[in-house]
Amino acid sequence: MIVLDTSAVIELLDGTKQGSLIKEQLLHQAAAITTITIHELFIGTSEKHKPVIEQCISTMQVLPFDEDAAYASVQLENNLLKRGKPLSKMDSFIAAICLSRNLPLITADRGFRHVHELDVHIF
Repeated sequence: MIVLDTSAVIELLDGTKQGSLIKEQLLHQAAAITTITIHELFIGTSEKHKPVIEQCISTMQVLPFDEDAAYASVQLENNLLKRGKPLSKMDSFIAAICLSRNLPLITADRGFRHVHELDVHIF
């Protein structure tokens, strides 16, 4: 299983070149998203676009931000702050969910490249 960051889902939904490359990756393994991604996708989304997002979400497993992820996010944020490479709070939560489950992440967000502990695939 591989986890899609919010940026990867947006690329898929927009049908971009990166979205096509991401779609190819999903032919070989199951996809998941996080509860954080659901939050990010629906912020500011028009009613017109919600059904498309809901349909996309329904095809994937949804991973919660649980206790293990909470502890992983604290360690991750502290490590990144020490290196001067902080992530946004939401991105650190997404990364922590992946880290706590030992799952790789697909993203179009280059900020994740600083999370050396995470198996990140940037498109």
